[in-house]
Amino acid sequence: MWIALEPNGWMAYVNFCFSRARPAAEDDLVRQYLGESQLKPRRVLQQEEDGEALEVWQYGECYIGPHMHRVGALRWQGMLSEVLAEVIKESGAMTVLVEAFAAEEKQALLWELAGSISPRNAAMIDKDDPSKVHFDQALVQSELERLLAARAPEQPARQPNAQEVGR
Repeated sequence: MWIALEPNGWMAYVNFCFSRARPAAEDDLVRQYLGESQLKPRRVLQQEEDGEALEVWQYGECYIGPHMHRVGALRWQGMLSEVLAEVIKESGAMTVLVEAFAAEEKQALLWELAGSISPRNAAMIDKDDPSKVHFDQALVQSELERLLAARAPEQPARQPNAQEVGR
């Protein structure tokens, strides 16, 4: 999911753009949060951008504004979990720790790891290239090990609901 602002006179529309072909890690939780908060989009649009099919949920800026912090936290955690998947693939030590997990369990574990490292500033956006994220590799690995040790073997990672994120 990405967020786009569309000027509308003195106000703006806030568009939540969901890829139908490549859902992001946070998509379901953002939708869940919006539903639980009874925030109905002004419009739901089916669009195509650069050949990609999108579902766009459009909100008025004032209506959605008080909820943007929570949505932003979900988006950041989702982005971190996706980047962490690549970081773990590139690290032999961390790859060994998660290779036995099924895809869904691994995704839930990455979500939990992203939520755990985010408040500890273990992930920072590159100031010169905002498309890059830098991680404190040692902290990421120790946190991954801590999460795995705390989890009983028969208990897969649990993805929190939208209300639990960002508290």
